[in-house]
Amino acid sequence: MMKLNTDLLIDIDQFNFLSLSDEENEQVLEYVNTHISQAKGTPTQEQWSSAWGDIGECESPTYYKPRFSFGDYGVYRYRQKFVKYKYDKKIESVFHDMLLEKIQNKYLTDIDCVVEFGCGTGHNLKKIRERNPEISVFGSDWAGSSQEILNKNNIPSWNFDMTSKQGSLPSEVFEHQDVCFLTVGSLEQVGSNWGNFLNFMLDVRPKRSIHIEPIVEFYDSKNEVDKLAIQYHIKRGYLNGFFNGVSELDELKFYQRIPFGNTYNEGFNIIVMEYQ
Repeated sequence: MMKLNTDLLIDIDQFNFLSLSDEENEQVLEYVNTHISQAKGTPTQEQWSSAWGDIGECESPTYYKPRFSFGDYGVYRYRQKFVKYKYDKKIESVFHDMLLEKIQNKYLTDIDCVVEFGCGTGHNLKKIRERNPEISVFGSDWAGSSQEILNKNNIPSWNFDMTSKQGSLPSEVFEHQDVCFLTVGSLEQVGSNWGNFLNFMLDVRPKRSIHIEPIVEFYDSKNEVDKLAIQYHIKRGYLNGFFNGVSELDELKFYQRIPFGNTYNEGFNIIVMEYQ
C-alpha cells in the first residue's frame, strides 16, 4: 500500500486556533461522551429528502455550524486536540470551500466533466462551475428534493442510490472524455454498504474519482480525542471499511488525513483514485 501523504493539501495552521484550558477540555470530553451515548444512526432517505427540501438553494454548506461552544468560541478538532476558534463561527464552511478550490486546482484542470454522487443541494457543483464555466457538471442523489433544487440551478440530475447494484449514468456523461466522479460526505452515509458503488466505479472507469469523507481508519485509537471520534463514527453508522477496500488497488493514487474537524469527527479527508 502506498504511504500516507503528510504534505497537507491545505494549510490548516493559518487559522490561529486557541488551546483549551484543562477545565474547558474536561468539559468538552464530558459533553462529547454524553453526545455519543445519545447519538443515533445515519438519517433515512425520507429524512434527507425533507432536509434538502428545507435547505433549498444555498451558496455553501449551511449544515456546518459549531457543535459545542464557549460563548463566542466554537470548539473544533485540530491535530488530534480540541481547540477553540473565535473569529468565524462558520469556519467549517469556509474551510470546506477552500479545500474544494484546492482540489479543483490540483485535480480538475484536466477534467471536462464532474459527476457528484450524493450532491444534496449541488453547492459543490455550483462552486466548481463558477470557477470554470467550461466544465460540465452532473449531480445525483437518492432524495427527490435534491433533483428539484438541481434542476432550478440548471444542473442535470438523476436519482442514484449508492448502495444499489442498479447504478447507471445519463447518456450525456459518456459524451465527455475526461470525467471525474466526486463524493463529499456522501459515502459517509452508506456505512459498510460501499461495495456496489466501488464496483460501479471500477466498471465505468472514469478518469478519476475524488472522495472527501470521514475515514475511520485514519484515527489513532491510542489518542483520547481520536478515540472519541472512532466511537462517534461507529455509533452514527458512518463509512466503514472503504479505505481498507481500496488500499490495495492499483487505482489508489493519493490519500491524506486532514486533521481538522468539528467537535465530533473529521470529515475532510481525501482519497483520489485514477482508472485510466
